[in-house]
Amino acid sequence: VCRDVYLIYRLVFNGCYCSVFPQINMMLANLYRKAGQERSAVTSYKEVLRQCPLALDAIIGLLSLSVKGAEVASMTMDVIQSIPNLEWLSVWIKAYAFIHAGDNQRAINTIW
Repeated sequence: VCRDVYLIYRLVFNGCYCSVFPQINMMLANLYRKAGQERSAVTSYKEVLRQCPLALDAIIGLLSLSVKGAEVASMTMDVIQSIPNLEWLSVWIKAYAFIHAGDNQRAINTIW
């Protein structure tokens, strides 16, 4: 896995890509996570959310790595508020954060 992370890193930063695409950051985040490099995974997931604030896989990745739900929600708030009928996403993020914190009852109460 570490070799894969290194190869992707070389492709991205040695000029093979003009810019870092969200898909590449998502791949890096997943590889870092599998390699046990949680801090690097969090950084990569946050970069995905910076580029694509509605990337549910990145949101799930951050919450599963114990990033606070409020922090994750703040990264998506501008988009959630600017698109009609997207209020459910902030509730979903809050409930998912409770699930990853082991508080299933609060997750259920958040949804209902």
